[in-house]
Amino acid sequence: DRFSTGEPNTPGIVGLLRAVEYIQDIGGISEIDQRVFFLTEYLVENLKSIPNIKIYGPESANGRAGLVTFNLGDLPSSKLCQYLNRNNVVVQASHFFCPGTLKMFGTESVVRIALHYWNTKEEIDKVLDLLDSYPYK
Repeated sequence: DRFSTGEPNTPGIVGLLRAVEYIQDIGGISEIDQRVFFLTEYLVENLKSIPNIKIYGPESANGRAGLVTFNLGDLPSSKLCQYLNRNNVVVQASHFFCPGTLKMFGTESVVRIALHYWNTKEEIDKVLDLLDSYPYK
C-alpha cells in the first residue's frame, strides 16, 4: 500500500466486471467448455479422414483445451500454415518452444489450430476442405 498512487485501476475493474457479465450472458464457463470440447472433437474426428494427415496428441478432445496440432505428409508446417492463412484461416506453425515433445513425436514443427466457443462447424469444414484439397501433398 505504501507504493500505491492512490488511484484504483478503474478501467481494469470495469473491464473485469464486463468480462464476467459477458461469460454469464453466454451461459457460463461450463457452456464455453462444452462448446470448445464439441468443436475440438469435431475437428479431430474429421481430420482423421484426410489422407496423409498426422495428428499429434490425444485421439479425442479430452485433454486438448481446444488445441489441435498436426502436419500434412512431409510438407513443412510453415508452408501449410501460409496456405491456410492465405485462405483466411488463422493458424500458427512453429516448434512452440516444445523441442522435447516434438522430438518425441518425430517432428520439428507442427501446425496448430486453437479453437474457442465462437468458432463454427462451417469454419472447421472450410479448414478440412482446404487441407483435403491442398495441391502439393
